[in-house]
Amino acid sequence: MLAAIRSPNAPAILRELLGKGPRSRSAIAQAMQLTETAVSRAAQRLIVEGVLVEGKHLAERSGPGRPSVELEFGPGFYVAGIGIRGYTQWVELRRLGGEPIVSEHFACEDLTDPIAVLRRCCKELDTLLRARRIPRHRVLNVGVLIVGVVDPATGTVLRAENLGWRRVEVKQILEAITDFPLTFETMLNGMNLHQGVQASKSPENSLLVSVALGIGASVVVDGRITHGSGFAAGQLGHLRSRNSTLRCVCGRVGCLDTIASGRAILRENGLLEGSAQFGMRELAERFRKLSATARSHPDVAAALGRAGHELGAAIGGAIALLDPGDIVFTGFVIDDDHYFDAVRDELSWYRTGTSAQRADFIRRPQGGEGAPSMIAALSLAAERGRIGGFD
Repeated sequence: MLAAIRSPNAPAILRELLGKGPRSRSAIAQAMQLTETAVSRAAQRLIVEGVLVEGKHLAERSGPGRPSVELEFGPGFYVAGIGIRGYTQWVELRRLGGEPIVSEHFACEDLTDPIAVLRRCCKELDTLLRARRIPRHRVLNVGVLIVGVVDPATGTVLRAENLGWRRVEVKQILEAITDFPLTFETMLNGMNLHQGVQASKSPENSLLVSVALGIGASVVVDGRITHGSGFAAGQLGHLRSRNSTLRCVCGRVGCLDTIASGRAILRENGLLEGSAQFGMRELAERFRKLSATARSHPDVAAALGRAGHELGAAIGGAIALLDPGDIVFTGFVIDDDHYFDAVRDELSWYRTGTSAQRADFIRRPQGGEGAPSMIAALSLAAERGRIGGFD
């Protein structure tokens, strides 16, 4: 990694540019509560290395000194990403400022073999770099996002039921395969960080909820991602639902996942029989086909609505407890209108009364490919420390 990035004040400058786009030295200094001289000294090191360049000239200064010029990311450096979910895996490449270049989705045959999966991811990333003729030393960081419970400091997947992983030392495995600097996070925390950077306004308190084959969440409280004491914060699918008597993959009976997830809806509609012969990608496709029939099949629409009401009831507790500014919904189950309308209907209760909450409900299309690279860039900017208020 370039020495200039670790110089005093450099991480904070990069953080400002990541969050707000091109900025003048004086604007950065004001936001960071530093002198313009200190910012200029750090910026000059980054310019010499090519990480930053000077952009357009702004209005002339009224006093002595050089004209005000915007700083922006240089075109010659990149961040890369690896994403591993149960039903899809991908690698991607972005410019340092977040501009997407290329991404490639693929499906590993055996997700229960973490070494094979990680080798495949590295191979796919190397293929992207060769195709774009990008030297490896120009990639400053690789962000790795994985579903489940992840310790971001050690790069350990503590558990990921949908992958069949438990206490997998991902960082150790990858360091034996590749020489890229690495950053680790859970999939949903990565998506939440990506959301915060790209949003025109970034609320101090927000909740991201993902509903696919399983249910998960990411929580921002007072501007910081909440990891929890065992890195398991956001395991929304394992809240207790008193309406379920089914056993969850975690071993307990009555988890929300067993009644409100994509897998639960498939089970209720008789589409999990013989599912052992299908991978999670096939199960996701089964759900999408089922969703498409809901308008002409009232029983399917009713099943989707019941599941959505269960999720809404669970999220309602989080609204009362956390008072989030935004609730962002994502995942292919959320794409179904019957399900999402039931969630919103359940949550409408919290908008009534004298102590009504005012959270905005935002539905995002299924995706997240931008998250791994953004995590890498954010981590790079913050030297693995705080990221614009996030930890």
